[in-house]
Amino acid sequence: MECCPSGSIDQSSISKEGRADLRQAILSELDEEAGIANTCVQSILIRDLYLSADEGVFDIHLDVVIHPESDLSVLRPPLREYDQLCWVEPDEAEKAFPKRLWVPLSRHLLEEPLP
Repeated sequence: MECCPSGSIDQSSISKEGRADLRQAILSELDEEAGIANTCVQSILIRDLYLSADEGVFDIHLDVVIHPESDLSVLRPPLREYDQLCWVEPDEAEKAFPKRLWVPLSRHLLEEPLP
Protein backbone atom coordinates (compact mmCIF):
# COMPACT_ATOMS: atom_id res chain seq x y z
CA MET A 1 0.00 0.00 0.00
CA GLU A 2 1.29 3.42 -0.86
CA CYS A 3 -0.04 6.92 -0.81
CA CYS A 4 -1.03 7.96 -4.28
CA PRO A 5 0.39 9.36 -6.41
CA SER A 6 3.91 8.12 -6.08
CA GLY A 7 6.56 8.35 -8.75
CA SER A 8 9.72 9.93 -10.01
CA ILE A 9 10.60 12.89 -12.16
CA ASP A 10 10.97 11.46 -15.67
CA GLN A 11 12.28 13.00 -18.88
CA SER A 12 8.90 14.52 -19.78
CA SER A 13 9.24 16.84 -16.75
CA ILE A 14 12.82 17.98 -17.45
CA SER A 15 13.50 21.07 -19.56
CA LYS A 16 16.15 21.38 -22.28
CA GLU A 17 18.25 23.24 -19.71
CA GLY A 18 18.07 20.22 -17.38
CA ARG A 19 15.70 21.72 -14.82
CA ALA A 20 13.05 19.50 -13.27
CA ASP A 21 9.48 20.78 -13.34
CA LEU A 22 8.08 19.34 -10.11
CA ARG A 23 4.60 20.67 -10.85
CA GLN A 24 4.50 18.92 -14.23
CA ALA A 25 5.78 15.69 -12.66
CA ILE A 26 3.09 15.62 -9.96
CA LEU A 27 0.35 16.55 -12.44
CA SER A 28 1.45 13.66 -14.68
CA GLU A 29 1.48 11.24 -11.74
CA LEU A 30 -1.98 12.35 -10.56
CA ASP A 31 -3.39 11.73 -14.02
CA GLU A 32 -1.54 8.46 -14.54
CA GLU A 33 -2.17 6.92 -11.13
CA ALA A 34 -5.47 8.40 -9.99
CA GLY A 35 -7.16 9.67 -13.14
CA ILE A 36 -7.24 13.22 -11.75
CA ALA A 37 -6.90 15.81 -14.54
CA ASN A 38 -4.51 18.73 -14.04
CA THR A 39 -7.44 21.14 -14.34
CA CYS A 40 -8.73 19.76 -11.01
CA VAL A 41 -5.58 20.82 -9.11
CA GLN A 42 -5.86 24.10 -7.21
CA SER A 43 -2.43 24.12 -5.55
CA ILE A 44 0.64 22.03 -4.74
CA LEU A 45 2.71 22.65 -1.60
CA ILE A 46 6.03 21.00 -0.72
CA ARG A 47 5.71 19.82 2.88
CA ASP A 48 8.58 17.49 3.71
CA LEU A 49 11.61 15.57 2.47
CA TYR A 50 11.97 11.95 3.55
CA LEU A 51 15.11 9.83 3.17
CA SER A 52 14.11 6.39 1.93
CA ALA A 53 17.12 4.56 3.36
CA ASP A 54 16.25 1.26 1.66
CA GLU A 55 16.40 2.89 -1.76
CA GLY A 56 18.94 5.63 -1.02
CA VAL A 57 16.71 8.40 -2.36
CA PHE A 58 14.87 11.40 -1.00
CA ASP A 59 11.10 11.36 -1.39
CA ILE A 60 9.21 14.64 -1.56
CA HIS A 61 5.98 14.91 0.42
CA LEU A 62 3.53 17.24 -1.30
CA ASP A 63 0.10 18.48 -0.32
CA VAL A 64 -2.16 18.64 -3.36
CA VAL A 65 -5.36 20.64 -3.03
CA ILE A 66 -8.15 19.82 -5.47
CA HIS A 67 -10.53 22.57 -6.64
CA PRO A 68 -13.68 22.24 -4.52
CA GLU A 69 -15.88 22.30 -7.62
CA SER A 70 -14.05 19.35 -9.20
CA ASP A 71 -16.18 16.27 -9.72
CA LEU A 72 -14.05 13.32 -8.66
CA SER A 73 -16.98 10.96 -8.25
CA VAL A 74 -15.99 9.29 -11.51
CA LEU A 75 -12.26 9.18 -12.14
CA ARG A 76 -11.10 8.81 -15.69
CA PRO A 77 -10.01 5.24 -16.46
CA PRO A 78 -7.76 3.49 -17.08
CA LEU A 79 -5.72 3.52 -13.93
CA ARG A 80 -2.46 2.28 -15.38
CA GLU A 81 -0.45 1.94 -12.18
CA TYR A 82 -2.74 0.07 -9.80
CA ASP A 83 -5.29 -2.72 -9.92
CA GLN A 84 -7.33 -0.86 -7.34
CA LEU A 85 -7.45 2.67 -5.98
CA CYS A 86 -9.04 3.34 -2.58
CA TRP A 87 -9.51 6.75 -1.03
CA VAL A 88 -9.39 6.62 2.78
CA GLU A 89 -8.96 9.21 5.50
CA PRO A 90 -5.47 9.07 7.07
CA ASP A 91 -6.84 8.02 10.46
CA GLU A 92 -8.71 5.13 8.78
CA ALA A 93 -5.72 3.80 6.80
CA GLU A 94 -4.55 1.28 9.40
CA LYS A 95 -8.03 -0.20 9.64
CA ALA A 96 -8.22 -0.51 5.84
CA PHE A 97 -4.69 -1.81 5.24
CA PRO A 98 -2.33 -3.67 7.61
CA LYS A 99 0.88 -1.71 8.36
CA ARG A 100 3.04 -4.54 7.00
CA LEU A 101 1.72 -3.70 3.52
CA TRP A 102 2.72 -0.01 3.62
CA VAL A 103 5.79 1.23 1.74
CA PRO A 104 8.20 3.22 3.98
CA LEU A 105 7.20 6.74 2.88
CA SER A 106 3.48 6.00 3.22
CA ARG A 107 4.09 4.56 6.69
CA HIS A 108 6.03 7.71 7.65
CA LEU A 109 3.29 10.02 6.35
CA LEU A 110 0.48 8.11 8.04
CA GLU A 111 2.23 7.55 11.38
CA GLU A 112 3.72 11.05 11.69
CA PRO A 113 1.37 13.44 9.90
CA LEU A 114 2.44 17.06 9.62
CA PRO A 115 0.21 19.74 11.14
